[in-house]
Amino acid sequence: MITHRCKGSLKEGISIRYGKGWFEGNAWRMWKPITDSEWGTTVLTPIAEIRFCPFCGQKLEVPKEKTSDER
Repeated sequence: MITHRCKGSLKEGISIRYGKGWFEGNAWRMWKPITDSEWGTTVLTPIAEIRFCPFCGQKLEVPKEKTSDER
């Protein structure tokens, strides 16, 4: 998993990750932890697909694919 971490995202408790969503292809997405009060469990819920970090402004590049030699 590839993540972006900056002071703003950490302060707000938002996870920024590159990967596959539930039904969509690979992209950078913001995820927010939501707690289910009935069950007491916390799950990451997708908020939005993004291209720039809304906290620090960094452009989030699509990672290059690893070749079979790099794996």
